[in-house]
Amino acid sequence: MYVSMEVENYEAVFDSTGDNATLRQRTLPLSIGGVGVDSILYDSVSLSEFNVPLKVFDTVSQFRIMRTDTVLPADTLSVYHDNSMEFLSLECGCITYHTLRRVETTTHIIDSIIILNDDVKTSIESSGSNLRIYFRTDD
Repeated sequence: MYVSMEVENYEAVFDSTGDNATLRQRTLPLSIGGVGVDSILYDSVSLSEFNVPLKVFDTVSQFRIMRTDTVLPADTLSVYHDNSMEFLSLECGCITYHTLRRVETTTHIIDSIIILNDDVKTSIESSGSNLRIYFRTDD
């Protein structure tokens, strides 16, 4: 059993007057990796949502998000969180849960980001996505 943060990809599409927006989930070719570690979590994969692990012994987890269909620079997503360990059993030991405090991002390909659910739990206990990322539109 593991704990990972679930993220949705969305875009806001405005009508011709620019007054009304429609939100829609978006599938994008992305490469995602941790910052400060030598790991690639997703390598040029078309994703409409993804899961990333948060650090257990730190309160800031950072990720590099790159669209592989554009020459725009990658964005850095910084997730600030609290950690709490809970005892599961003698066989399993403890598991670390996270509470999201705030998120920050650079804005090359990402327009904005919101926290939907601040409790990051196991995949079994999860109550949906934790973050929604709004990517910049191509048009």
